[in-house]
Amino acid sequence: MKDARRAIRTLIVDDEPLARDELRYQLEHTPDIEVIGEAENGIEALKKIVAMHPDLVFLDIQMPGLDGLEVARSLLRESYRPAIVFLTAYSEHAVSAFQVHAIDYLLKPIDPDRLADAIEKARHIQEREVAWRNLKKLLSIEERAAQGGGDSPERREAASRYLRKISVKERDRILVLDTAEVLYIMIEDGIVFAVTTAGKFPTTFRSLDDIERELDPEVFWRTHRSYIANLNAIVEIIPLFSGNFEIHLGKEKAHTIPLSRAQGKRLRKRLKF
Repeated sequence: MKDARRAIRTLIVDDEPLARDELRYQLEHTPDIEVIGEAENGIEALKKIVAMHPDLVFLDIQMPGLDGLEVARSLLRESYRPAIVFLTAYSEHAVSAFQVHAIDYLLKPIDPDRLADAIEKARHIQEREVAWRNLKKLLSIEERAAQGGGDSPERREAASRYLRKISVKERDRILVLDTAEVLYIMIEDGIVFAVTTAGKFPTTFRSLDDIERELDPEVFWRTHRSYIANLNAIVEIIPLFSGNFEIHLGKEKAHTIPLSRAQGKRLRKRLKF
């Protein structure tokens, strides 16, 4: 017997009632899709996304007031971000759509085959997110078991608070990195990346604040609003005329990140330089 798949909870956003009706008709005849609501403008869309947490949003680009691209940019600052498929009558919007991390864009009138392709992409994302959550739970269990050796209860309790491994994406794979491998962590266009000598990998975390709370503060240090450095990877700190600093990390000083003036004062005390 085939396992039942969880329906993709979907929101339709378009200022044209006829366009919403036509898309709803197609979606309601698509397996594994549940249309949970509609919005006729960008402001209403943002409110419903925050309140309803849809898995997938079909988002019209050309809307009066807050358009679809502005809605997507606003979502980059939110802790919850659904998969977005843009709807547009103009193909020149494609580049802008992918700059805000849309999974696809559909030209109006919507072709059923292209719609099916977009839904399949959303399905893969949903399944991958479930796998990530399950993997994170498994890693947490394994870490707690590994930390249950001869340390005192106090030390085990302190160690268990912090991540020892971080799961990251590489194409269609999930890699598991030791935190010791991570040179620094950064946020770019709303995505949190872990950077190692092997490259830059997107993580599952929604913000730097979220991942910072999970990392050992004795090892990882917030150097800037967009960066967290592994103190063990720092090779050199260069003062700049502005009062800020540059940090060089890794062998051959291959990586450079900023150190703000305020964080530089704190790090001076910590590293005694």
